[in-house]
Amino acid sequence: LTALIRTAIRDERYSVSLHAENRLEQRGIELWQVIAALEEAEVVSVRPASTPNPSVIFRALLPDGTEACAVWAWQDSTSSAILVTVYFK
Repeated sequence: LTALIRTAIRDERYSVSLHAENRLEQRGIELWQVIAALEEAEVVSVRPASTPNPSVIFRALLPDGTEACAVWAWQDSTSSAILVTVYFK
């Protein structure tokens, strides 16, 4: 699941939920920062049974040094990742 999500993001096969867009704006985080941090991000939790889509929580340092977590889900029907939310650790 983790590899599927990372590969989809590298291949630009992802979308951003409205909730995540709002959280990015509220927290002053740019989407590119979350994407850039993903390769080195630590996997906090893999949740294959989460609904409506299986998800992974990643913890990473953003380029400015801020620690943040991002929840990415896998949408099997489109073979793409969805950014669900972002929060500060």
